[in-house]
Amino acid sequence: MKKILSVLSLFLIILFYGCFEIVQESEIHEDGSGVFSNTTDFSSMLGILSIMGGEETKKMDKVAKDTTISLSNFKDSIADLNDKEKLLLDNATLNIVLNIHDEKFFLTFNFPYSQSSDINLIKNILKKTKQKAIAQQLESLIPGDDAAGNPMAMGKENENYIPEIDEYFDIITENGKLGKKLNKERYIDAENDKSLISLREMSQMGTPMTMKVVFNLPKPATKAEGKGVKLSSDKKKVIIEATIDDFFDDPSKFEYQIEY
Repeated sequence: MKKILSVLSLFLIILFYGCFEIVQESEIHEDGSGVFSNTTDFSSMLGILSIMGGEETKKMDKVAKDTTISLSNFKDSIADLNDKEKLLLDNATLNIVLNIHDEKFFLTFNFPYSQSSDINLIKNILKKTKQKAIAQQLESLIPGDDAAGNPMAMGKENENYIPEIDEYFDIITENGKLGKKLNKERYIDAENDKSLISLREMSQMGTPMTMKVVFNLPKPATKAEGKGVKLSSDKKKVIIEATIDDFFDDPSKFEYQIEY
């Protein structure tokens, strides 16, 4: 069991600092309501885990789960949630797809909302709940008797363990208008953000983190500007994609201005 715990400790390190893709997607309806989803694809890291974990990882080969849980269970255990955030959390879910044999690992948080401005609130909720929710679910990989030595518990002790790129930008979410602009004053502190620096170091070793923002608009965009902006042929889907390297080298690639 100690060897399994060592492999899971490695799993945790790669999980929070390894190669993965984050997709934030908003399905916006005509009345301003919609669904915000945050999907993290950790699939590529399972191959690395297999190589580094050796024989011990093979013992976990049959681990597979596809489950959806309600995030309302977390609203009483997370500090500083206001009434609006608790209401959003009531309707939110987390879907986990993990199949070590097939090297598939996806985590998707889904938040229905009633108005576009709720998206900023949702991102604040995610910052407070994402890590705890992930760590709690991964704990199920270890028998209860070994809980005291469970490396997944590490994820519960530090709310800032998972880096947040959006903290360095001012974000606009209004009906008919969406935008993201670098906050230069906050960006000065990015060079002291140990989590982001660790991600960049991983990227330089060939394991980059990619971030993608997707907006599915209720009608064609009349404006879609930004270095990283891609617009579909019907102008109803906007995609902004950048990497952790871009954040340090050219953060303007994360900026966008959209009107519809």
